[in-house]
Amino acid sequence: ENRCWIRKGLVHLLPKPQAGEPVQLSRREGLLRLRASGEETIARGKMQKAIEARLHGYPKRAIDLSRHVVRAVLPESVARLLLALPQLISVILDHLPSPPTRELLRLRRDLPEHQSAIHFDCENLGEEDTVLVGVRFTRLQYARLISLRCQVPQRFSRKRWKSPKGVKDPSEKAMQLGAMLCAGLEGAYLQGTQSATAVLRWREVPETLPWASDSLFQKQLRPELLKAPSARRAYAQQADLEEHFREAYVRAVKDPALKAVDLEAHWRDRDDPEDWLQV
Repeated sequence: ENRCWIRKGLVHLLPKPQAGEPVQLSRREGLLRLRASGEETIARGKMQKAIEARLHGYPKRAIDLSRHVVRAVLPESVARLLLALPQLISVILDHLPSPPTRELLRLRRDLPEHQSAIHFDCENLGEEDTVLVGVRFTRLQYARLISLRCQVPQRFSRKRWKSPKGVKDPSEKAMQLGAMLCAGLEGAYLQGTQSATAVLRWREVPETLPWASDSLFQKQLRPELLKAPSARRAYAQQADLEEHFREAYVRAVKDPALKAVDLEAHWRDRDDPEDWLQV
């Protein structure tokens, strides 16, 4: 009814409708009354305390409740990329189940040499090792992943998936999850979905915006907005949307910043509890 609001951390309750007054207020009318009421509409006593208890720890608690971390065995380069850019999980899920193996082979044959050299299965890892790390999902993403009943190409089967060094008997779940994530990432890479390119640009923050010196933009926007990292990051994500996902991916895996990702800091000896899945 647009009669309950939170303003400056306090709950405000607008009066009940009078005789002849509509029960439902428009959002605009509700905000006008809220601003005109001052402190008169602040909820008092037990009601305010009860609402404060419900909101305690938010929004951080909301993030914690929506997150699910689970272990996966991944090639080191893929692990570093997923830890640096967890947004890639959504791209991976959009490309599972994988296309037929014959289609994947056809797509790879059509790639230039520098792009076809990128592989995601353990058979073509060379000297690169696999690692066991905790991968962050949202709960919705994880529920969607485990609900998939799909087969992956033979190259991603359990028998062909490489165990990480120094880890005795990694769980079947961690091996299978890592293989599925890599199969989905390979599908995205080979199909070259352009809409996924923006995900790889999250770390790219240009020093300046190319139109920041334009007098028209300077007139319409405050200077601090032009200099804000969020504005520069938004520009980086939306600029040059014609760039192919594969080119952006090759550049991302070669980014020196990935070497700074501390794999040991993401070691987990157990997965997060899954009791929330029991509905």
